[in-house]
Amino acid sequence: METVKRTLKYEFTADELRELSNQLANKNLELRQKEEAKKSVVAEFGSQITVCREQINSLSDKVAGGYEYRDVSCTVEWHTPCRNQKTIVRSDTGASWTEPMNDADFTLFNQWERKEAEAETEAEDEAEDDSNFLP
Repeated sequence: METVKRTLKYEFTADELRELSNQLANKNLELRQKEEAKKSVVAEFGSQITVCREQINSLSDKVAGGYEYRDVSCTVEWHTPCRNQKTIVRSDTGASWTEPMNDADFTLFNQWERKEAEAETEAEDEAEDDSNFLP
């Protein structure tokens, strides 16, 4: 007589089925938690990747174009070089250009009257200075 091993059907007892059910439930819970953690990590990396792409696009545009738009302080001389025109001077480079005044420029205040008054004051000051030098 000889003893051999064979793979045969085995039916679990009620206690074994209960234990397997608990293990299955625990593994199912563990799997869901890991999937949720994965979603969270993937979403975080996804947003980081999006930020990197946006920064790369912005830098690429600057390099390709050679410029960007920035807020730069400028001085405006109203009615210069003539009436209804304005001269704008960049404070960073000193570059200047002339533009026609638009409707909004005229409603700011009455620049022409102010400019004429300044010119009259300057002329009076010069005349006064000249009169001090007369013998």
